Amino acid sequence: MGLKKYIGFSLLLIIAVALYVYSVESGSSEITVLDYTMQLPTVLWIIIPVAALFFFTVLHLVFYGSLNFFKTRGFIKDEESIVETIKSLLLQKEDKRRFKTQGYKNLASILKQLDISVKEGTFTSSNEELNTIVASIKDIESGKHIADKSLKLNPDSALAKKNLINKINEQIDYAVDVLKKQDNFAEEVVKAAFYA
Repeated sequence: MGLKKYIGFSLLLIIAVALYVYSVESGSSEITVLDYTMQLPTVLWIIIPVAALFFFTVLHLVFYGSLNFFKTRGFIKDEESIVETIKSLLLQKEDKRRFKTQGYKNLASILKQLDISVKEGTFTSSNEELNTIVASIKDIESGKHIADKSLKLNPDSALAKKNLINKINEQIDYAVDVLKKQDNFAEEVVKAAFYA
C-alpha cells in the first residue's frame, strides 16, 4: 500500500470514528492533574490517541521508506560504477572507483585482479559506450588504427602501443616522426617504425 493511500484511508477512519463517538457520546469529560483541570469533549479524548498513533506510523513509514530509497539508490549507482570499471579494465586503465555495497565491492576487487580481454564474435550490450569500446578494441587487435580521441587509451598500455604500431603500418610518414622522436615512444613502437 502506498503512503498516499495509507494517509487517505487513515484520515477517513479517524473521521468515521470521530463521527461515531460524537453520535454516541456528545458530552465532555474532565481530568484534573494537581491543580490543573482540563475539560475536553469525549470525541477529542478518543481522537487524540488515534491521531498520535497515525502520526507516528506515518513517521515510521517515511523513515523506512527513505532507508529503502537510499539502499536502492546505492545499488543503482554501484551498477553504473561497475560498468565504468569494466570499461576501464578493457582499456587497460587504472580504476579507483569506490562502491557502497559489499557485493559490488567484492566484484570490483575480483575484476581488478583479472585480465579482461575481448572474445571473438559479436558483442552486444545495452550500454552503447561499452559496445563502442569493444568494437574499437577488436579493430585495434585486427590491425586497424583507431584515431578516436574519446577512446582515451592509457599511453603505457599494450593496447595503446598496438594502436600506435597499427598507425605506423598504415601511415609511413608517422613512422618517420616516431624515429625522429624516439624518446617519446616505447621500444616496441620504435622497432615497428624502424622496420616499416
